[in-house]
Amino acid sequence: MSKLFFEKCQELPEVRAAFDWASRKKAIITECGICGSSDYDLIADKERHGIPVPWHFCNRCGTVYAGERLTAEGQADFYRNWYQKFMSAYWEQGYGPRRYLKEQRKYLARPLPFLKKQRLLPRTHGRILDVGGAIGLIAAGIGKAAGSCHVTILDPCLSDLKEAQKKRGCAIIEGCVETADLRKKKYDLILHCRSLEHVFDPVAFFRIARAHLHSHGRLFVDYVQLEITLPKRGVPHSFQIDHIHNFSHDVFLKLAARAGFLPASSEWQNALERGFVFKIANAIRREKKTGWSSDNVASMRERIEKFRDRCPRHRAHDGDPCPAQTLSS
Repeated sequence: MSKLFFEKCQELPEVRAAFDWASRKKAIITECGICGSSDYDLIADKERHGIPVPWHFCNRCGTVYAGERLTAEGQADFYRNWYQKFMSAYWEQGYGPRRYLKEQRKYLARPLPFLKKQRLLPRTHGRILDVGGAIGLIAAGIGKAAGSCHVTILDPCLSDLKEAQKKRGCAIIEGCVETADLRKKKYDLILHCRSLEHVFDPVAFFRIARAHLHSHGRLFVDYVQLEITLPKRGVPHSFQIDHIHNFSHDVFLKLAARAGFLPASSEWQNALERGFVFKIANAIRREKKTGWSSDNVASMRERIEKFRDRCPRHRAHDGDPCPAQTLSS
């Protein structure tokens, strides 16, 4: 983790200007990464920090995705050098390693009892892979509770990986899940906590997870649910530069089902996040049972319009955060 700590927050416009989005190498996205459709509406032309990222609403499945995103190298640089600066400026309070560590511990205190109660912890000396596991605190805590599990962290941020290795004894793999070399290893538990929105290709993530789980293995994934964030934050404050895809509950479950996963537990909820433990289905479900719902698309369309003018109280001084665009009927 970066050792920078910002005792005094910079103003958001100052951080945004220094970041200089226009000079960054970017990929232009014109097709939905979930369903592949190129039928979309532009619903916002900036994200919550004011960076001019276009946001597309997919008219086929209802996913909201970034029309431009950083490259893999740019994403790693963002987390290494800019994430804490933007967090500090946006929330108007210092956000550094100490607060990050506190938040990680607070997060661990919720899914760990859930996994224990559901009897879903891996066996003693089992193998855990945490995709996007950063400093390894969550996976190492779960591994310790299960009983001396072998923990591997996959993450694009090398400084976080070194901390996971040095302080928590985790094996490390640097890179993104879509391109990382996992060889032929199988795991008893794969974790993906607070990370699905950050993945360039969520479909590939679920496919890779299935390929690297033992037949008895379990996959724990949570995601930020659009149905919750829109009423709380509105448009575009529900969207941020590193959250490339934004999911409704319907899309999330069908995304998992299409990769051959079934829920193995009741759902888990934590503020904005909602998560499930999945098991491998006997066979990948047919598309007719996992087709995209027109009712879900209509519902998400209504929510976006309803909460378009809403913004968090602490950002009210930003003025009008939204462009005048509205969804086509």
